[in-house]
Amino acid sequence: MAGFSAGALISPDICVISARDAGAERYNKRKGLGLLPDTLLAVHFTQWNEQEHLERITNDIPTAYNYGIDENTGLYFIHGDLVEIEGEGVYSMKKGSLMQIH
Repeated sequence: MAGFSAGALISPDICVISARDAGAERYNKRKGLGLLPDTLLAVHFTQWNEQEHLERITNDIPTAYNYGIDENTGLYFIHGDLVEIEGEGVYSMKKGSLMQIH
């Protein structure tokens, strides 16, 4: 399964659409496909300056994993485990701090 932009957003249990993407004042939370359990994704991360979005959703929606993914970057999962990253620009919130993981 491959998902880019909106396709990636719907892959987890919870689909979170950023306020910028939704044209709203607050993010939208919807049921996702459940292909990535316990995970949140933010797409177009650097290009759309989505650090605040990732901070907000990780504070509001507790999950074990979260990733901010830049454009032209792919994450590969096997059974929900991140096994490979292609491209550049993958970030994660850990204990309230943003970390670049790739």
